[in-house]
Amino acid sequence: MAVCPSDAHNMSIVLLGSVPHPRAIAICSFLIPFEYLRYLFETLPNLGNGNLDELLPWSPSLPETCRARKDG
Repeated sequence: MAVCPSDAHNMSIVLLGSVPHPRAIAICSFLIPFEYLRYLFETLPNLGNGNLDELLPWSPSLPETCRARKDG
């Protein structure tokens, strides 16, 4: 039995839930996802035995290019 793409999409919504996790919303609200992922992909290969905690989304050591502007 084959699974058509729309069935797979509907199944993923059921399995993953349609409501985003609150922590994911908070992370997305203060980071620019594309810039953060670019930073990770550029930094991880050269990290060696470095501290992974510095790469976490809430780390104060992330560059400003990864952070969303706070208007207001």
